[in-house]
Amino acid sequence: IRLTVVDQEGIEIFFTLKRRTRLGKLMSAYCQRQGLATQGVRFLFDGERLNAYHTPVEMDMEDGDIIDVMREQLG
Repeated sequence: IRLTVVDQEGIEIFFTLKRRTRLGKLMSAYCQRQGLATQGVRFLFDGERLNAYHTPVEMDMEDGDIIDVMREQLG
């Protein structure tokens, strides 16, 4: 399954993973690629917060779906 992660500035990064692979793998790869701490970002799909234990099949994701990523606001 091919998923797109889009940040608040509209920057897209594409990932391909198996439907039963935990999304934590995608989250870690995204944060590593962007130089971010995993604790400092939230991943949302259809407005619902994702956690590392979710899989695409559990979230009814389909090829081409978009995951939004938000940086936590401090202060």
